[in-house]
Amino acid sequence: MNIDVTSVIDAMTGALRKAAGKRWSAVRNVMEPELRELALTIEKVGAMYASGEVDANRASELVAMQRNTAVSALKTIEGFGAVAARDAIAAAARAAGRLVNRIAGFTLI
Repeated sequence: MNIDVTSVIDAMTGALRKAAGKRWSAVRNVMEPELRELALTIEKVGAMYASGEVDANRASELVAMQRNTAVSALKTIEGFGAVAARDAIAAAARAAGRLVNRIAGFTLI
């Protein structure tokens, strides 16, 4: 599975920037590295799935763990509550999913 990490990062960053609205400047320095890490995890897990090292369920679980880490990081920023953090990361995940899930052949993110 060949995933363009830069495209995934750009899609997630754009979606998170939109979801964060005026708070983007406050979350940018924390979330850009988190989104990069999530994209790299997607790439690594995709390769593990393609090689048969993990099945689709385990691949989804591994990506979900990194996604939860991103939600936790966003919740630490003042003014971002749990619901807003989940919604913002969900928007980023949907943006990544449009790129990744088609390549994976299943819902990876």
